[in-house]
Amino acid sequence: MEIIFVTIILLVAIICVIPLLKFLHSAHKYKHSEYQNTTQTPFRKTWEDKGQWGEYLTFLELDSLVGKEAKFLFNCYVPKHRGSYTELT
Repeated sequence: MEIIFVTIILLVAIICVIPLLKFLHSAHKYKHSEYQNTTQTPFRKTWEDKGQWGEYLTFLELDSLVGKEAKFLFNCYVPKHRGSYTELT
């Protein structure tokens, strides 16, 4: 009976600890990224916003492909012909 209890406790601990470690790793990686430096958006806000999180994940993929000599533009708006703007994504 004691072995089952210990096993259950260990499984619950593993199930809770692994996502927490992944979250902390993501937060650390984000804090030191060019994306955070450019946008100045806190990790929590980016993580909670699906669109912004997707933009960040896209940045990670592109950054690994193009190297450090490339520059990324975030939240870049260009004027349209009738006075409105469009965001480049």
